[in-house]
Amino acid sequence: MKIMYLLLLLAFSGQLVLAQSTRLSGLEADNNLRLLGTDGTSSAVRLFDNRYAGVKGNPFFRNEWCKAKIYMGNLVFEDVNVKYDLYDNKLLIKNSEGKVYEALPVKVNQLELQDSLTHQTYVMKRADAMGAADLQLAQRLAISIYEGDKVKLYLMPQKTLLKASYQESYSANRTQDEFVYKEDYYLITPGNAVKNVKLSKRNLLKALPNKQKEVEAYIASERINLGTASGWAKALAFYESL
Repeated sequence: MKIMYLLLLLAFSGQLVLAQSTRLSGLEADNNLRLLGTDGTSSAVRLFDNRYAGVKGNPFFRNEWCKAKIYMGNLVFEDVNVKYDLYDNKLLIKNSEGKVYEALPVKVNQLELQDSLTHQTYVMKRADAMGAADLQLAQRLAISIYEGDKVKLYLMPQKTLLKASYQESYSANRTQDEFVYKEDYYLITPGNAVKNVKLSKRNLLKALPNKQKEVEAYIASERINLGTASGWAKALAFYESL
């Protein structure tokens, strides 16, 4: 990948606005856009990238360009074309001229990304509390499943590169390097304790020992499937109400 550092010109398809919807333009907007850059003063423009030619799959959360809203401090970038590179942990932002810029997720408070195929919106956040489990997790964007005053549940999507393996006798006959998607759920409990959890009834009740009986009765009465993220969100919302 060839990267050169440039000043990021005001050429996003959307407009940069303040939280109060005050619009910025010209040089003032340009100066704010550069805050998302990889070196703190300018964004890196990705001109050409053939690192993964011949690799099965792709490093992105969604391979298609998706419309997104980016929150950074009191600034909001609206209607931006975005890809989230899970492998390199970088946001790629395409402007109206077709140039693709790299931005650091660590500088983003929240990313609202709409899947261009399913139209599902994913709310992705930088969860600083997860740094207690792994400092690198706090520098990534996680999908918000449930956020309450007592507990929070996040889905951390990642991609790893699985190398080809076809020569050894025990190989799986993988003839190509391949990107493999993985996801982990993290529950943040009172006191910002971070737990990597598998979605099951047993694990949810174990994580909420002080209200097990009430939560278990609610799960049974509502017939909630705790093998799903939506089931956990319902159960955690009930826990918050106790």
